[in-house]
This record gives sequence, structure tokens and C-alpha cells, in this order.
Amino acid sequence: KQIAVTAPTEAWVLITGENGTGKELVARTIHQLSSRVDYPLIDVHCASIP
Repeated sequence: KQIAVTAPTEAWVLITGENGTGKELVARTIHQLSSRVDYPLIDVHCASIP
């Protein structure tokens, strides 16, 4: 339900959680439901940034 509420907004979203909780799936779903669906999704894995 929160995904459907957030997706159509212009808000920035920070998705956090443990490994294997579906963060990437949530991000892709928000992107697919947003007005930016025609633009590339840029995901940043903060743990891989030195």
C-alpha cells in the first residue's frame, strides 16, 4: 500500500533493510509505477562505495 502511495509523488525514497528483504524489488516497483518509468532507474548500493 505504501508503494502505491509513494510511487506517483516526486519524493525521494531511501529504502533500507536487511539482506534478502526485497529492497530492490520495492525500488523497481516504485519506479514502474512512477511518472519516471520511461527513464532509467539508478540504484546505488551504499555498501559498495569506498
